[in-house]
Amino acid sequence: MIRIQRCRTGHARRALAGCAVLALLGASGCGSGARHAAHSPKAPVMIGSGTTAAGNTFRLYASTRSTAETRHQEAGGCPLNVDVSEGAHRVSTTVCYARLESPVEAHVECIAGTLAVHAELQNTTRWVRLNLSNHRQVTSSAIQVPRELGGPSTIYYQALRGPKPIPISLTEVDRDGRDVGTMRVPRVVECTQPLVRNSPHARVLATIPAPGGDTLVVRYQPYRALGTQGYGLTVVTMGRHSRVVGSGALRIAPPLEWEVRRICGSVPYTFIYGVLALGSDHVFVSADGVHGLHTVALPSSIQPHGVFVYGFEKTQPSALIVRKADGSQLIDRNVGPIIAETPCS
Repeated sequence: MIRIQRCRTGHARRALAGCAVLALLGASGCGSGARHAAHSPKAPVMIGSGTTAAGNTFRLYASTRSTAETRHQEAGGCPLNVDVSEGAHRVSTTVCYARLESPVEAHVECIAGTLAVHAELQNTTRWVRLNLSNHRQVTSSAIQVPRELGGPSTIYYQALRGPKPIPISLTEVDRDGRDVGTMRVPRVVECTQPLVRNSPHARVLATIPAPGGDTLVVRYQPYRALGTQGYGLTVVTMGRHSRVVGSGALRIAPPLEWEVRRICGSVPYTFIYGVLALGSDHVFVSADGVHGLHTVALPSSIQPHGVFVYGFEKTQPSALIVRKADGSQLIDRNVGPIIAETPCS
C-alpha cells in the first residue's frame, strides 16, 4: 500500500496551484550511510538524488525517528515516509510506504502531465526496468532505505511525460543482473495538462428563485479526465452581484451525490443541491425540523440518470436524509460540521 500527499515548501508556496510535478528517478546512486540520530526530531537525511527522465532534478529525503515515533507511525499504517523535493521551486511530495513483504502492484498517478510511478521492491533489487507501451524501457536504480531511517526497505520512484507512452510493468533486477520479479503498473491514459477537458455540451438544469431576490442558475457540465467520463454542477447567482458560487464534482453518498454552499449576502442562506439516482427516493434535511428537498427531472439524454434535488435553509442543516418510497431510511448523515466549515460565497 502506498499513500501520497503533496505539499509545497519554501518558494513553492508562491508557485501556481497544480504545479506539483513529481520527481523522476534517474540512474544516480543513493546514499545509504545515514547515522542514527541521538535526539529526535532531526533534519531529514538525503537518501537519493539525480536527474529525472523529464530533465528535472530531484532529491529524496527520509527522517530519523525515535523508537517511540517508529511504533506510532507503524500503528498508523505508515512505517516509512519519504519526501521528494523536485525542481527549482522545491515542490515537496510525501510518499508513505507500508513495507509489504510481497508487494504485487506499483502505484501510478498523473500530476500536471507527468506519470509518476512509486513501488515497494524486494530488498535484493538494485535496478529497475520500467517497461513502456511502445516496447521501450527506462532503467534506473532502486533506493535502499537503512533501518535507522525506517527501513530496511527498497523503494522505487520514476516518472514520464504524458500522455504516452505509458508504463505497463516494471522488472526488478538484482546486483548480479538477474531478473528477480515483475510488477504490474496500473494503466493511466490521457495524462495531459490540463487533466480535465470540459465538454461543449453543458446545459442548464434549473433556474431557481433564491432568498434575497437573487436567482440561482444550475448548469450541468460533462467532462473527460484520464480516459473516463464525469460531470459537475456549476451554480451561478444572477442578480445585482452575479458570481459563481459552486463548481465541480459532487460529494458521493450513494444513492445521492450532493454539495452545499453558504450564501452570505443581505439575506444569508444555505443552498443544498445534488443528484439522486432513483426518482422514487426522497431527500430531506434536518434544520428546525425535517424538510424535503425539491426535485427536477434530469433529461434522459445526459448522464447520470435520476433527479436533480435542491433546497434552501435559513438555519444551518445538521443532517442529510435519504428515504425510500416506503419510508425506510437509506442515509442519515451528519453534515453539520461540513456545512460549518464551508466558506461563505
